[in-house]
Amino acid sequence: MVLVKILKFGTWLMVGSLCVYLAGCNRDKAFSWINPPSQMIEGLQHHVVYSQYEKTEMGLSILVPAEYQNTPNKRYSVVYYLHGWGGNESSEINDIQKFIQRIPKHNNGMPIIVYPNGGRSGYFGSTENRIIKELIPYIDNNFKTMASREGRHLLGFSMGGTAALRLALKYPDLFTSAASLGGRLWQGDESLTEAIDVNQHKVKAFKTRLLFVQGEQDGPDQFHAVTRKLSDLEIPFKAQILPNTSHNLTSYLEQSVLFYTF
Repeated sequence: MVLVKILKFGTWLMVGSLCVYLAGCNRDKAFSWINPPSQMIEGLQHHVVYSQYEKTEMGLSILVPAEYQNTPNKRYSVVYYLHGWGGNESSEINDIQKFIQRIPKHNNGMPIIVYPNGGRSGYFGSTENRIIKELIPYIDNNFKTMASREGRHLLGFSMGGTAALRLALKYPDLFTSAASLGGRLWQGDESLTEAIDVNQHKVKAFKTRLLFVQGEQDGPDQFHAVTRKLSDLEIPFKAQILPNTSHNLTSYLEQSVLFYTF
């Protein structure tokens, strides 16, 4: 049995003294699986769901479009946003919302944005299983989604950016696109190239859309092996290097113009 606790708000609300790290939090604070947003905006919900894989309750933020309640027959695409190291399900909500709002609207309008708490695992192991086997069914069962790969997209920053690409490569039958902002590949990490090797034929068949956005001062060379492998295998992708940009989410969101046509 899955236990769920939900907070829903249509107006601004302060919740204790919690804060969003991009507004000045210390990213080295004690880790917690449950982090309600400090400011609730229209359409934002915070759920607490028990995970069989993590053996504990997990925080989850979901932002639905403004017109969601007034469109009972409409189905929405979903963007799963994967945060970076030290983040949580509430740490980057406002920035990602504003970023996606600037993207030209497609036929289906604004998406539902899902912010899971990825912990500090790199989205491997139990966290990967939780996203694939628990989170996606939970969202599809509780929200008016386009419950197919055509309606699912991955977006991530830093640790989450690398994970977004890896999950899209590993599960091309579940996601139609993935975009990495400042994805991190540490020395010896071959998770992306391994995912390409194993799933290259499925990725080609499903025509998964892949986007790499990397800051000029944020180690773009670390992804050359990945993009070379994609090119050698004739797997399409888009890439953008942002001039004079370091490892800062706000800078990525302000300059990632290629994403708007992705």
